[in-house]
Amino acid sequence: MECVDEQIRRQWKRTRNTLKDFWKKNGGMTDPQLARSKIKPDCRSKEDWSHLCDYWETDKAQKYADQMKNNREKLVISSRGGSRSVANHKFSMKNKETQLPPTPIELYHKLHFHPTKEWLNDETRIQYENILQMKEDECTKLVSAGVSITPEMEYEIEKKVVKTICAKHKTLLSGWEASSGPIMRKKDLHILSAAEPSQSASTDEMALKNKVTALEEEIRENKEKVKQSEEKCEKMLQFMISKFPDSQNILCPPDKEGFHAYDDMTNTYDEE
Repeated sequence: MECVDEQIRRQWKRTRNTLKDFWKKNGGMTDPQLARSKIKPDCRSKEDWSHLCDYWETDKAQKYADQMKNNREKLVISSRGGSRSVANHKFSMKNKETQLPPTPIELYHKLHFHPTKEWLNDETRIQYENILQMKEDECTKLVSAGVSITPEMEYEIEKKVVKTICAKHKTLLSGWEASSGPIMRKKDLHILSAAEPSQSASTDEMALKNKVTALEEEIRENKEKVKQSEEKCEKMLQFMISKFPDSQNILCPPDKEGFHAYDDMTNTYDEE
């Protein structure tokens, strides 16, 4: 039931934002009466529209809107990604077949371009053009130097180019070092189903590694015990020889020459 309530709440929030955008485009901020007279076609009723207009015209709603506007202006990396983190966007764009993450340029395009609204602003469009140009220049330099560009090299080039163009201040540098996520929140539950198989596989792999490590540690301990046992036997043997010199021939095994002599004697007796 909580999931249903959450879905309804999110849907209502999106619908309300769409209605407010229509209200603002029709002069809601400057001429509220004109905006009130122009009802959005898909609004359920005139009473609902009037109720929303009454709310948007209140000082409380205006103060809240101004605060949210100020917060958006403080964003380290302005984008069309919404409240979802860069890491989560990167994770959701991962290729399902190859499991490869998107390239930095693909990620930048995703976060700043919308199919209908197009670029976030002129600055992001110019940045994107500069990114493509700088990447082309970097690749041209490497090719002219006789270097064969691998996919890994191309990824690092794009990463460097995006950081160079976008990160004008030190505070921006970390924004383009995002991991592949996912960083789970309530609003990112749709990612969880996609993340569970990979998380399960990584858990099994970690368990297997732990078992191998435990076995290696056990082998190392056994070798150490054998070594200590051999040293102890050697010390005991030396002690017995020092106390009973006559027992050396009995306790000490014969050397190789002794073995060969014994074999020769045995062979001679067998021939006779």
